[in-house]
Amino acid sequence: NYASFAASSLIYGLFMARRPDVIFAYHPPLTVGITASLISLFRRIPVVYDIQDMWPDTLRATGMINNSHALNAVEAVCQWVYRRVDHLVVLSPGFKRLLVQRGVPDAKVDVIYNWADEAALAAPQGQLPPSFPGPEQFRIVFAGNMGKAQALDTVLDAAALLQARGSRVCFVMLGGGVEVSRLKLHVVELKLHNVLFLSPVPMAEVGTLLHAADALLVHLRKDPLFEITIPSKTQAYMTVGKPLLMAVDGDAADLVVQSGGGVVAESENAEALASAAEGLAALAPEQLHLMGQEAQRYYQEHLALQVGVSKFGAIFNSLAPNTKPLSSLRA
Repeated sequence: NYASFAASSLIYGLFMARRPDVIFAYHPPLTVGITASLISLFRRIPVVYDIQDMWPDTLRATGMINNSHALNAVEAVCQWVYRRVDHLVVLSPGFKRLLVQRGVPDAKVDVIYNWADEAALAAPQGQLPPSFPGPEQFRIVFAGNMGKAQALDTVLDAAALLQARGSRVCFVMLGGGVEVSRLKLHVVELKLHNVLFLSPVPMAEVGTLLHAADALLVHLRKDPLFEITIPSKTQAYMTVGKPLLMAVDGDAADLVVQSGGGVVAESENAEALASAAEGLAALAPEQLHLMGQEAQRYYQEHLALQVGVSKFGAIFNSLAPNTKPLSSLRA
């Protein structure tokens, strides 16, 4: 658990490990940042702190912790860690803005986007399930967790609007989660024939389904935290070279607009989602192909594994200038 790992890693880092040039610490959990900061304090080793989840914001937004005193304590410890570490890495511009607003110097924070499992998604592997819709329909695939945060009732409401209009758009929902059973019941209640649920499959087979889609959907509920979040499926979608339908407000929508690799719709707005889906379905195949190419190009130039590794290497080099440079680092 978090406490035992923190204790054992602290003992190892203080008394047993050879002195490294740089400590790389990953958040969450917060205990890793505490351990790294204490090792840095006593051994004078610079720390790079990679923040993948903003605390206490996520704890508050998800309801994991509701006690205000506990949340304040978490925030105080986070601020202590931010002061102690030498450099912070975050996954979106919004995360950086929030840290700067909370007093972290701008120069101390770099944005390095997460990357996708490029090898697994590089080419289709395996066969499509027999139930996968044919090319006469416009197939929008949602792949990933189906929980409260995804607010997928909006997708079903959009599907109902599209079905009533006689649209050829259909939604393929791939994955699992706490909301799947309820959503399936809601599909039956709405008498929808344009929504298909598929069970989770290995990542290599996910690639097959993404490559077969006409467009790929991201949706999260309205929340200030999600406005500064880049959902991880965004990178997976972009690397396969398909148009995105981004129904997440904020940084994720900005990313799609900047790339030219898709369209955006307001989160939790069924009419906006339906209209955006119809707009994509109305495009010529050549236009859709070009849009997908733009998404893939943007990923390769700004979000790819090698781009991120190079940026991390530059940060490590700056903190350990007397060691051999990592310019030859390869993923």
